[in-house]
Amino acid sequence: MRQFFIFCFGLYVWLLGSGCGKPQSVDVWPPLRPLGADTAVRTKESPLFSPPKGTLTLPQVLALSMQYGPNLPVVVWAVRVGKAKIKQASQRPNPELETELETLGEIETTVQLKCPIELGRKRLRRQTVAQLSARLSGWEYEGQRLDTLTETTLAFIDVLQAQALVAVNQGLVQLAEQIFSTVRTQVELGVKAGIEQAPVQIELANSRLTLKQSQQSLVVARQALAATWGQATPTFDRVEGQLEAVSPVPPIEQLLEQMRPPELARWQTEIELRKAIAEIEKSNRRPDITVGGGFKHLSPSSGENSLMAVASLSVPLPVLNQNRGAILVAKSNLQKSHAERAKAETRLGAKLAQAHHRLLSAHETIHQLKDEIMPLAQSAFEATVAGQRLSKIIWLELTNAQHTLFKVKRSYTGALAEYHRAVAHIERLIGQPLEQLGSRKIIK
Repeated sequence: MRQFFIFCFGLYVWLLGSGCGKPQSVDVWPPLRPLGADTAVRTKESPLFSPPKGTLTLPQVLALSMQYGPNLPVVVWAVRVGKAKIKQASQRPNPELETELETLGEIETTVQLKCPIELGRKRLRRQTVAQLSARLSGWEYEGQRLDTLTETTLAFIDVLQAQALVAVNQGLVQLAEQIFSTVRTQVELGVKAGIEQAPVQIELANSRLTLKQSQQSLVVARQALAATWGQATPTFDRVEGQLEAVSPVPPIEQLLEQMRPPELARWQTEIELRKAIAEIEKSNRRPDITVGGGFKHLSPSSGENSLMAVASLSVPLPVLNQNRGAILVAKSNLQKSHAERAKAETRLGAKLAQAHHRLLSAHETIHQLKDEIMPLAQSAFEATVAGQRLSKIIWLELTNAQHTLFKVKRSYTGALAEYHRAVAHIERLIGQPLEQLGSRKIIK
């Protein structure tokens, strides 16, 4: 009997070893894109959150969002879940202890230890699938990291634009108040007719309303920026950046060559994963076996006991189900992934082209406003002021010139903000700052 148990144990070890193998190692954390790679994310060693005070720059804002923002921890845990699944996928099936008791004339007791044996390298392929699935979670993390950087940058631009508009509208109100004060004095002295005071007073009321609206927009923008690092109420005073810093626009061909966002890079891992799933389904055509070994004890009524060794082998017969449907599904999903990758590449290329078009349009608008329209509006306003002092121009014309000048200034601020938004979207798609393509950094 001893030799029998040694044989059973050796058979079990051999069958167990036949399904062993080390899967190809896969790093679940993909390499970081250059964009924001020097901005630290939150770790166990990160300091506790301290509400920011004073003036904030873009690097400071990005650091706050990366360390304390609410979005990144979600995908970090998703990657950790994937790592845990890798560990679980490496486990073998548990053995089973089976006991049978028969009492027909004599007591017959059978005790067996049954061990399922996975054939077809199922465990190895299961580990590969788990690793590739975790790698996809890693790509989701990289995508969320870039999204956090981009969303924070856009929120920073919104605050910067709102601050600039408040400053422009404050200048408009101050000028409108000066004009209204002058007109009111002249009306009181009888130099001007009372009817000339009404248009100036209306312009002053409109300018004050515009200032109030821009101040409310600034409050909303500040709250949105603070929310990127998980703060409901902003505690900082203002943000600081070079909104008027504009660089040459690189050609679209150069940007398309550099387009490697995580949403596109992940498809190589997705294709490998679906190949691995197809291999698992092929392995499932080969049924697993269950081997068992133990002893049977007989206690006849005569009182003589006997003990004998027993062994069992269970092999499912793949007659009715050969897993052909699942294999076909896996192969179809593999072909589908190639089509989805091509679709994603086309969609992202179109997004990049649209962002590049917006960047070019904003760039041209900025230069046209700065070099042509704004100097003309400024000259017209100054000429109108000079004419009014000589009593050659009525106050209504001065009000119109003032309104035109500040409308151009607001348009200029909006074009600058739109330019920087387009830059942020392009950097998200190419995964690197435009300064690495020959342009300097836009906002410091």
